Amino acid sequence: YTNLRNANIIASSTSTVIFEGTSAQTMSTAYTAGETLNNVTLNNSNGLSLTGKVSVKGVLSLGNNIVTATGNSSRVILTSTGSLTRGTGYIIGTLQKNIEDVHI
Repeated sequence: YTNLRNANIIASSTSTVIFEGTSAQTMSTAYTAGETLNNVTLNNSNGLSLTGKVSVKGVLSLGNNIVTATGNSSRVILTSTGSLTRGTGYIIGTLQKNIEDVHI
């Protein structure tokens, strides 16, 4: 993914990134702050492993698939605008949901 983004092949702020296939996939983030994506769809019965932080500001669609985020710095972050849809899919590891700061 990082190579695709750096080559301007995808626009991470407006695109949908789809992890699809039959072999287990890994997404590595090269930056300590992680990556922020718009929409992410997982369509791989063998799952996706994360080796860093990945933020989703749109929809994270798991379907019936599994995301593994089990390293010390690995986590899935839903921004205040992010949401999760799933069938029987789930996340092994840390799922963080940010909320909007409301001042009253």
